[in-house]
Amino acid sequence: EEVTEEQRFDKKSLGIRALIVALGPFMNIATAVVIFSFIFFINGIPVVTNSVSTVIENGPAEQAGIFSGDKIIAINSIKMEDPNIIANIINKSSG
Repeated sequence: EEVTEEQRFDKKSLGIRALIVALGPFMNIATAVVIFSFIFFINGIPVVTNSVSTVIENGPAEQAGIFSGDKIIAINSIKMEDPNIIANIINKSSG
């Protein structure tokens, strides 16, 4: 199909050409927002709790007598109210 002279991109006004060029990156960002929104809608935002979700067989937690579903309320007699602190303490421990 032939493109007429007035349909050519280089014959459009500067404003139209700038708009077309700017809409490319804008659509990339808009598409990313839609995709991430869909992912969060399906999976939800992860919620960190002080409950043990899984215990690895023969791992340190199992050897310490920790079971799936247990709630960690204290570590070394220090009350744990923030689940993020629990993760930091566990990650820094040698066991």
